[in-house]
Amino acid sequence: MTNDIPPVPDKATLTSTHRVVATLKRWLEEGDRLTINKRYQRGKVGAYKPEFATRLIESVIRGFPIPPLILMKNKDNGKLEIIDGQQRLTTICDYMDNRFKLDGRYLMVLNEDYYHGKRYSDLDSKHKDRIQESDLNVNEIDDTMEAWQVYVLINGGMNPLTIQELRKARYADHDRYWEMDELVNHPDWQEKIPSSYRKREKDSELYHKGFVAYLFGDDLALKNLGTAKWIEAGLERLMKYDENKMETKLKRFTKVLTTVGNLFDESGKTPFRRNNVFTGKWSNFSSTYVPPVCYAVGKLVDKYAFTKIMSKKSELVGAFDYYMSVNDNGTEKDVAGAQPSKFIPTSVELWDVLQNVMADLHPKMRSSEHYISQELRKQVIEAHTNEDKKVICGICDQPISDGGVDIDHIVEVENDGKTTLENLRPSHVACNRGRI
Repeated sequence: MTNDIPPVPDKATLTSTHRVVATLKRWLEEGDRLTINKRYQRGKVGAYKPEFATRLIESVIRGFPIPPLILMKNKDNGKLEIIDGQQRLTTICDYMDNRFKLDGRYLMVLNEDYYHGKRYSDLDSKHKDRIQESDLNVNEIDDTMEAWQVYVLINGGMNPLTIQELRKARYADHDRYWEMDELVNHPDWQEKIPSSYRKREKDSELYHKGFVAYLFGDDLALKNLGTAKWIEAGLERLMKYDENKMETKLKRFTKVLTTVGNLFDESGKTPFRRNNVFTGKWSNFSSTYVPPVCYAVGKLVDKYAFTKIMSKKSELVGAFDYYMSVNDNGTEKDVAGAQPSKFIPTSVELWDVLQNVMADLHPKMRSSEHYISQELRKQVIEAHTNEDKKVICGICDQPISDGGVDIDHIVEVENDGKTTLENLRPSHVACNRGRI
């Protein structure tokens, strides 16, 4: 690396003009001079906070200056593309098209009694003229950067783009990406996630997480990446698929999501959760369950017919809840884990569990009465601690000195053994796992 300072780069060529709102609105409607790249641009002002829309219109009515628009000429079609300011402009246009009304609660100065509930059509001609003739400063940039790169650069300030919004801009010209994006709004996906994930592209990010997990969820080469890098590594592979292969994979993943919904449809709960066998209570939605569920159920769909899978529904769901709730030593398990180093091994293990169910190799399913509470575990250990304060293994009768204490059923659950103090004993992990 050199410490030499490079020459100052050339400035982007900037042409500044002024346009009234009515002209810009007409250009957008005609579509032959001014466009918005809706593939990566954010939604309109006020999409999630209505006060922004009301206050923007109030600013226009008061004659306050609106931040300038930044445009670039699209190299492919020669049209001007809005890089910054589309939220402001489209919100003003929406008001002029009577698509929303002013909310008096959010007015700063204008008289709430008069303006509350007013649509554009309710205003008098002087108000309409003020809005139509509002002057906007328009800066046209001629630069060597791609339009989406300028968009990302400009939006790196007070309200920066999310990781997924950045991805959307990056893949703006990749049709493979947009084939996925179209399915994000499909009920097969939207009905499976909470409403809080339906903004700022969170629903897209979660969809990509599930799709990448379905296709590459057991790839240990990606295990040590962070979640964002893991998703991007998967997307880079997907971008290389041809149209037919991508279409096939997306159809298959849609079938996976349908199967997920049919398996985990208990009381309308999201499928990305568990029924905690220790408490008998449903957990909330957790994005950490998306990769293992999509991967493991995806393997089921790829290997077995839908009717065969559904014939094992109760056993599959029971095995899933058991695996997601119980560690090997009988203690309560944490959630799947947010990083690939956690959820990739979980995904592979879960597939083994579900595959054993399909092959009738799974053990007799346990109900919540068979699980060992922390209090009962403590009582078992105390009952088998000798005078030297050493815990004695109930299988080999030797002290457990490494701190790894399993709790073992003397008469196994599969043989109708009870989860009581009298039928439990501490054991070495190796002794318990090696027990015949």
